[in-house]
Amino acid sequence: MLDAIRHRGPDETGTYVDDDIALGCDRLAIVDVQGGAQPATTEDCNVWVVLNGEIYNHRELRATLQQMGHRFSSLSDTEVIGHAYEQWGERMLGKLEGMFAFSVWDTTKRMLMLARDRVGIKPLYYTCANLDLAFSSEAKAILAADVLDVVTVNPVAVEQLLEVGYLLSSMSMFKEIKQLPPASFLKLSNGLITTGAYWKTAGHRDDHPAIEEIRNALRSSVLRQTETSDVPVAAFLSGGLDTSTVVAFASKVRPEGLRTFCMGFGEHTDEFKDARAVAELFGTDHHEILIDSSQGMKLLPRMIWHSEMPKVNLYSWFVNEAASKFSKVCLSGLGGDEIFCGYPTSARFRRARQVSNIMRFSPLNRLAAFARVLPTEKARYAQALNSEVESYCTIITGFPPPDLDPTIPESIKEHFQGKGDFVEKIVRCEFHTKLPHDYLLVEDAMSMAHSLEVRVPLLDDSLVGLMLGVPIKYQMTSDTGKLLLRSAMKGILPESCFAKPKWGFSVDVYSWWKGALGEYAMKYLPESKTLTQIAARWYPKVLEKIQLPPDPSRTRWYAMAWTMLGLEYWNRMFIEERGKQPSCPDL
Repeated sequence: MLDAIRHRGPDETGTYVDDDIALGCDRLAIVDVQGGAQPATTEDCNVWVVLNGEIYNHRELRATLQQMGHRFSSLSDTEVIGHAYEQWGERMLGKLEGMFAFSVWDTTKRMLMLARDRVGIKPLYYTCANLDLAFSSEAKAILAADVLDVVTVNPVAVEQLLEVGYLLSSMSMFKEIKQLPPASFLKLSNGLITTGAYWKTAGHRDDHPAIEEIRNALRSSVLRQTETSDVPVAAFLSGGLDTSTVVAFASKVRPEGLRTFCMGFGEHTDEFKDARAVAELFGTDHHEILIDSSQGMKLLPRMIWHSEMPKVNLYSWFVNEAASKFSKVCLSGLGGDEIFCGYPTSARFRRARQVSNIMRFSPLNRLAAFARVLPTEKARYAQALNSEVESYCTIITGFPPPDLDPTIPESIKEHFQGKGDFVEKIVRCEFHTKLPHDYLLVEDAMSMAHSLEVRVPLLDDSLVGLMLGVPIKYQMTSDTGKLLLRSAMKGILPESCFAKPKWGFSVDVYSWWKGALGEYAMKYLPESKTLTQIAARWYPKVLEKIQLPPDPSRTRWYAMAWTMLGLEYWNRMFIEERGKQPSCPDL
């Protein structure tokens, strides 16, 4: 199991084994580099802990626990978890602030507890088979444990990947392996497994925090995530509001200075100029990485092996690879859009506002109810106006309700309950779906592939608690998002950051399709026997669309073809060759 995920922590390997459990850790040494070996234990060896991630308030917790009589043998945040468990038991989960997936083994009670951070920054997979529980930061380590009699494709995951582009709940590509949801714990005691949530998002509030309070919270969040490291820290920088905010506060903290990294694809949307201006203003050691589609396609199998999922947006591999050559820790602007509402000009939010306006008129709602019996293509889409859930599903997939896999609306319906208008509910939904199961999952996989820990200050627990319940009317207008973030950073960031259109480290799918992507897809997809079995519903339709002359209006189908190409690679690595020790495919 440890061999399978050595890339996550090549600095040190440690194990603890007794009659009931085997714990192991591949450590990436960041806090207390010399003394923070794992598994960590308390002074009487009654509690053993393995941690992936960082506890940002570990110093404060250590001081409190020392006053209560606890004795520490290191300055490690991992050891703090063990003493916190001794003092407060399960209640200690509410006291931890950070990004983490960890296990606690109580040798006295013979009880195991697993837990994952509030937002879902760090992944945690597990399976129960033949009375055994196996868990890991990546599913491939569970496969290496060889506790599963069979390993099969999760059909729900395949459908959601093809239709949505990411998974909508805590599952994996394997039917037999689950993810522990964010803000959740799992306990195994006396052969019984129980799970539960230890934190819920803030309720709807009627006002917003003062701008000065938001600015101070931003500064504090960035500073503590920059300072909590005994090794150099770098940062991603696109020149937009989110990454520039992080760089503005982090740039003067580290004695070694701050290196920043920007990535582009040789397209008009590249952000080198914007990032360069911010880097010069804050005096960072700036680096630029230019990628072309042929590089991306050649590395696609390796990216999929690390992500364990065939996805389109794995290109952050390159900027993570570049940063890893200089540091073990890198700051990211991920989460800013979800916390500060940064999507008002995106296509799906424009559609959401249009749908929201239409649904206010009850006659149109009644008209939509008759759409089911009308034989036109538009009528099939109009059916979505019957409910917010169906409308959102159509927005994120591009398909009318009759074409959707039924697990899609089922997976998101809970997020459309409670207060808020349609757009507000979408923001809430994406915080619980797209953020943990797409953005954060990909970032963890692509960074840890290069033994790099990516931190997300804009998702710091204190900032999430402050901003998440703020009504959307204070956060965005019809054409401008992040109103509160803009106000908080006015006078700190250059005006170019506020005027810059949103793009990020993103690729133009149609541009890639006309290059290496289209070549690879047309070479491998038509002869695929795998896809006729595991993607049977969409495979013929995708083949039909991609064999027509290239057309930017068919970008949605090109993205599905990209995912199918990834499925072909994924199935070969993880299903067909499962009997072999998992290893990263050669180029």
